[in-house]
Amino acid sequence: LADGSFFVSASKPPPTPEASAGPATVKPPRPRKKKSPAPPKAQATGDEEPAEPMSEHPHVHVPQEGIHSWREFFVHIAIVSIGLLLAIGLQQTVEFFHHRGQGAQLEEQMRQTFVTNSKLIDDNIKKLDAYRAYLIDVRLVVDARIGGGSVPPAPAVSDPRNFNFIPPPDLGAYEASKANGTVALLSLDKIRLYDRIAASKGMMEVEFQRYLGAMSALRSFRSRFESTPGARFRLAQVNPAHLSAEELIEYRVLLGNIIGAAEGFKIRLRNLDLNSRAILDGAQTEGELRVALEKSLGDEASMSEPTSGIAP
Repeated sequence: LADGSFFVSASKPPPTPEASAGPATVKPPRPRKKKSPAPPKAQATGDEEPAEPMSEHPHVHVPQEGIHSWREFFVHIAIVSIGLLLAIGLQQTVEFFHHRGQGAQLEEQMRQTFVTNSKLIDDNIKKLDAYRAYLIDVRLVVDARIGGGSVPPAPAVSDPRNFNFIPPPDLGAYEASKANGTVALLSLDKIRLYDRIAASKGMMEVEFQRYLGAMSALRSFRSRFESTPGARFRLAQVNPAHLSAEELIEYRVLLGNIIGAAEGFKIRLRNLDLNSRAILDGAQTEGELRVALEKSLGDEASMSEPTSGIAP
């Protein structure tokens, strides 16, 4: 200006590129990606293999840490050794009590077997005595017929003494224990005692088979003269009047065979019962068993039949 002042014009700043480009456009926000849901876990089907069952034996696990010195190594070995000893000891303790329980159960089963057999043997001996008496009466008729004297009346087939079904006792519990190996859980003295009982039973079974064989022979003899079968569990007689002298003698021999077999069967039954009763009365060893038998037999020790009832 003329007075020396300056004129400052208020000029606008130069436009920026953004401003010259016109109004700024607002970009829309990007849509967020939705996370897809996780696929459902596959359910176990029947086709898949089941998980392996856990072992019944105890396992010992050691710390899963690195070993960096000899001291840690020996500590590691000590932990494993102690763990194994504890596991084995626990398992052996469980087996010990389990086996002891099995042994006690077997002894109780044997005791019940002896009690049951004792009742059966008493009943069988009474039946055998009555049956032998009946057979002796039948043989008296045959003897009279052979001698030619007066013939007494023959006992009736329906006579209550004429009953020949004599079921032998058994040792089912002991025989089963020998088959499955549980007999080894018993003490040695108990095993020897039960073996004696089994031996006595074996001799009784021999006489029982002899008894059955004698009755079978008599039935075969009767079938030669009679076609009708006899009553069940009863001896069907043969009319002595229809027999020749030779046939009468044969008939008498067959009757004698049954009488002898019935007596032998009775003796073995009684010996088996004496052995069983001795154990029920508390015999724990073979020596105690012999003493008990000698005390029971008394005056019968001089008889020809082995009175001890013990197999050699």
